[in-house]
Amino acid sequence: KANDGGASLFREARLADAVLVITGVDGEGGGLQGGSAEPKLLELLLHETARYPGVVLLCCSSYDKYDAVVHALAPTLLAAMRAVVQFELPDEATRGRLWRMLLPPACAGLVDFDLLAKESH
Repeated sequence: KANDGGASLFREARLADAVLVITGVDGEGGGLQGGSAEPKLLELLLHETARYPGVVLLCCSSYDKYDAVVHALAPTLLAAMRAVVQFELPDEATRGRLWRMLLPPACAGLVDFDLLAKESH
């Protein structure tokens, strides 16, 4: 965490025309809500996020948690959002296809992809 509220991160991201990915906005893993960060630091981070001209992805484990964080910390941030996309977790069949695509072909005889898909939810 930068002492400048993340301003240097956003400055570097502007120079690189980067896509920023911010995780933990729902308090999972000590993120923004329920985390140990100072409220002033959070305010600066959210301010920089709203000003950033590029793409900023705020990752959260559920829309309800995201909504609570945004409304509790910075209601104006929601107005700055151009899109809010909710991704559903893949079902078992899709997880099986993903595992088959992602693991090296050498694993085909060693891994039970159906069991892996069932267990990895």
